[in-house]
Amino acid sequence: MHRYYLNVWPVLLSSALACTETHHLPPSYFFTATAQRYDSTTARTSRCVLVGHVAVDSFALPPWSAIASLQIRREVVVVAGPRVARDTALEVRISTRQDAGQLFLNFGPPFGDSLKGSAVRDLEQSSNGTWSCPSSLPFAEDSSLKANGYQAVPEPAGDWFFAPSLPIG
Repeated sequence: MHRYYLNVWPVLLSSALACTETHHLPPSYFFTATAQRYDSTTARTSRCVLVGHVAVDSFALPPWSAIASLQIRREVVVVAGPRVARDTALEVRISTRQDAGQLFLNFGPPFGDSLKGSAVRDLEQSSNGTWSCPSSLPFAEDSSLKANGYQAVPEPAGDWFFAPSLPIG
């Protein structure tokens, strides 16, 4: 039994030392946007969701540009019925600028849109605003979504949120 404790000790010691190491993740921003449209005659909700992050070399106030890694999901939700969804990953160039007290997020193709939100005054501040899910994003004309009642026109509308992913501790 004594030998068991001697063999375990180095593992416990290295585990304890590993817990004291500081692990730094590269700086990034978190982005999410949700837009939806409810059709009361069919009891169906057409929803468009974007979630992802923007890796940057360092946190900085605008202007800056980087590549955003986004997940896009379009779905049809039926009250007391099935949920049909399509999703994919996208990489999109994003550039930022501030003007007249507002933050502008400019997304390259296939997004090809500019979002306007509250200006950021320090590196820890988030921004948000409203948006409409453009038909230029994937799956707007997907046959399985349309067969289940997805409506890309008029574009589903909603909100977006953009914030630095700050380290905890």
